[in-house]
Amino acid sequence: YGTDSSDEHQRYYASQALRARRLVEAGVRFIEITCPSFDGNNSPWDQHGQLKVLHEKNARVTEQSVAALIKDLDQRGLLDETIVLWAGCVVYSYSHPVALVVEVGAVKTTLS
Repeated sequence: YGTDSSDEHQRYYASQALRARRLVEAGVRFIEITCPSFDGNNSPWDQHGQLKVLHEKNARVTEQSVAALIKDLDQRGLLDETIVLWAGCVVYSYSHPVALVVEVGAVKTTLS
């Protein structure tokens, strides 16, 4: 997960991802975690400059934790009923956009 990382932002995100896994195991159906803001911007994924530098930092902070969460959910048989959405700035808003959403027991539908 990255809980032992030397990067404080990665440790923070890793603890959220680990907590998300535990919440799924406990039966919680909707969990949202966000990437920590580290650059003074209103949201770490809503960049308007220094894209390469800042998005690389975002990726370093989040990728290990997201991979570990998905792997753990799969190994525990929980991924079959779980939607994991890992996204950046989904909708423009004044709040922090979603970084990771986990929804358990979601109804599977086909859009036509």
